[in-house]
Amino acid sequence: MDSTRRHYELILKFGSAHKRQRTCATWRRITYLLLKKLIIIKKLIFILFSLICLNKLTAQIRPNWSQVPNEFMVLYKNNTPQQRSTGTILPHHYMYLSEVEKDSLLQDSSVALISNVYQQGDSRLALTNELMILSSIPIQTLLNETGVVSQVQKTDSICFDDKLTVYVVTLDTKDPLVEYEKIKAHSGCKIVETNYVIQTPKPQTQSIQGRSINYQQWALHNEAYPNYDINIEGAWNITKGEGVKIAVIDEGVDLDHSDLVANLLPGYDMTDGLYGGVNGGYANEDDHGTKCAGIIVAAENNFGIVGVAPQAKVISIRGAYSNSLGHWVSSQGFWLLRSLEKAFAENVDIISNSWSTIAPSVMYDTILETISQSGRNGNGIIVIYATGNDTNSVVSTPSNHPKVLAVGSITQLGERSIFSNYGIDLDVVAPGSFVTTTSIDNTYAISSGTSMACPHVAGVVALMLSANPNLTREEVHKIICRTAYKLPNYTFTNDATHPYGSWNEEVGYGLVDAGAAVFRALSKRISISGPDDVCQSSRYYLENLPDSSRVIWGFHKPYNSLGGVDFNFNDTLPPVIDATITRPFGINGVLLDTVTITQGGSWSPIQGIDSTWEPYVGNATLWAGANYMGDTIWRAKQIYIQEKLDPEIQANISFFPDMEEDAPEHLLVGVSYYFKSALFPNENDLQWTIVMTGDTVTGVGIQSPIITAGYDSIFVSVFNPNTDECISNSLSTKLYTTMEFIGMDFANPADDMVDIQVAHTLPSNTQARNMTLRTANIEPLLYRGECEIELWDMYRGKLRTVTGKDGYVQMPLQGVAPGNYVLRLIIDGQQVDSKPLMVR
Repeated sequence: MDSTRRHYELILKFGSAHKRQRTCATWRRITYLLLKKLIIIKKLIFILFSLICLNKLTAQIRPNWSQVPNEFMVLYKNNTPQQRSTGTILPHHYMYLSEVEKDSLLQDSSVALISNVYQQGDSRLALTNELMILSSIPIQTLLNETGVVSQVQKTDSICFDDKLTVYVVTLDTKDPLVEYEKIKAHSGCKIVETNYVIQTPKPQTQSIQGRSINYQQWALHNEAYPNYDINIEGAWNITKGEGVKIAVIDEGVDLDHSDLVANLLPGYDMTDGLYGGVNGGYANEDDHGTKCAGIIVAAENNFGIVGVAPQAKVISIRGAYSNSLGHWVSSQGFWLLRSLEKAFAENVDIISNSWSTIAPSVMYDTILETISQSGRNGNGIIVIYATGNDTNSVVSTPSNHPKVLAVGSITQLGERSIFSNYGIDLDVVAPGSFVTTTSIDNTYAISSGTSMACPHVAGVVALMLSANPNLTREEVHKIICRTAYKLPNYTFTNDATHPYGSWNEEVGYGLVDAGAAVFRALSKRISISGPDDVCQSSRYYLENLPDSSRVIWGFHKPYNSLGGVDFNFNDTLPPVIDATITRPFGINGVLLDTVTITQGGSWSPIQGIDSTWEPYVGNATLWAGANYMGDTIWRAKQIYIQEKLDPEIQANISFFPDMEEDAPEHLLVGVSYYFKSALFPNENDLQWTIVMTGDTVTGVGIQSPIITAGYDSIFVSVFNPNTDECISNSLSTKLYTTMEFIGMDFANPADDMVDIQVAHTLPSNTQARNMTLRTANIEPLLYRGECEIELWDMYRGKLRTVTGKDGYVQMPLQGVAPGNYVLRLIIDGQQVDSKPLMVR
């Protein structure tokens, strides 16, 4: 019995209760017709109300979306497929229905909802029976107070730690718009949105059958047009992505692909699971996710391709799949939001999204805001989206969100791909036309689309975070945009809406530059290391400097406020330079990264090369410029040059013996020294600085570091780091040098040579001066410099001279008659030792 007849009978019963006897057939016919018109009007009012609600929901859908006549999406309860004559019907299925078929399905108890379908090109969008709710009060309270609780089938939560919880409420009603309006009107509702099922066409690809060795990847090595690749070699000299996790939200990945298996972490399926997807795997012809993953992390294994970050790891999160028509199917609210939730829970560093949501969403905006700020231990997850392939001058949502990187596509010729969306929200472009990458069934494919451009940028960001894990989301965005290569076919201009430099509507800030971006990321960790004060002599070097860098050192006086950061992003030279040292080339043409400042105002960049200025005491700025592949960054450090003390003034420091009362004034290699000071009873307030030729060793406490290196000259100073005061300087000293015969006490003229060892030892007749040796068993320390050994006859004088170095000298004895002789050790023109030699 149809609804008209039911309403009609209710009226008859109502009239009978009031004893109104109407038996005239004509009157009954008139009443029936009037009632039918009233019901039609009621239906029209209801349809109008629904359209008003739907218009509110779809007001943000672009105007070129239109309703498809007679096409509907039928949503079944509990994801239970139903059988019809046309075959299996999925939980959400697009179909053409007549009014009769639609009315029939509405009476089916297994049908949850029949929704209108909207179309843009080959894309489809339809409403579901799910509401996404962000509430300021408990969700159950909100549902009870709005009366929606009676229509609730189930409630799920999507949580981002304690930062944000979104509730997905599945309704048991064929008109979710009514419940939507009730919740929206409640003061406890912050955001409520309907969920959509979206269906979009997949990009056409050209498959490569079988395997091949080292496919040409113009994105990494553009041999034909070398200015238009991503400059990967400059980045790979620094890192290849180790330690970084990337979530690829897509339609699953071939988990057994030879080029991917080593770099895949356990994944997840966030869909309804109808088409496989276990552990983030793919099903049927779902090759899109495998292509994206290969661009990022294909391994360096000497076959196939190589990813931008071949030592990073990918987590495959399946948020969509392909239907029987080969279209990409997903749930805008539930599947994709849960995918973002899973990526957040896994604490990934990067989320690569080669998809769009079609309909704008305040809920998405709120979630992206949250994960881009609080993810990655507070530094913010780097979220990257493709701009879309509609050839529109407006990028797709949510790539227009200000906290995500929006990536468009270019061709091998350095021009915007014809399909690539562009416009005011575009950040950078990357290779996206005819890109070779991995595909399902352990094969490869050539594919085009902004979907291929997006993972290139995800790989570059992985390299950046590997070089510097502490970068914030904002710093990553800034570096990516500011280092982008300005494509010569486009005009870049500056405007207030694009803060990271000159910009172009079609290609954004330019082509992503991996080498420059990774160096800039690493440069945040490059700093001048060394003490804040120069007490006697201090050594400074650049930390985290990449190989093949060049370094220039400079010194400023008086003090300025450079502050140890970039002077500015373009890195011009400081305006005032009191002394500049361009470091000599070391091994492989690399400029050395260290410099030594000696108290009183002298540089010691390398032994035998000095640059000096007038003696200076006070605040100063030490700066260094590091150049890598043509890009230069500047670092500065504020230091204080202490007044040079008289080495004879040592009243405040007394060196005391460990076991002996008397000891020589010469320092002995291989032992430690002790000291005490009446001015500083807390022994840990004092700091040793032992400066040897070309090296510096420091220590804290009453015991000095063990002197282990063999140098001619050693200078010891003691410094109080708490008061920035040089307490005292010890005597400058030379180690005593002597000779020893190796394995013999005399020589035979039949021998060709006498082997002599030149080593540092202590003379037996020296006296202590405020300094006492600690006893130790010392191995001979060979003299490292050049020396001369002379052979003398007491009657005939000097017979011959030989030169040696590094502790070993040979004296030839040919023609020497038996007798007594003297060997003299000469260093720097002075005799430092002698030894008798008997020749038998």
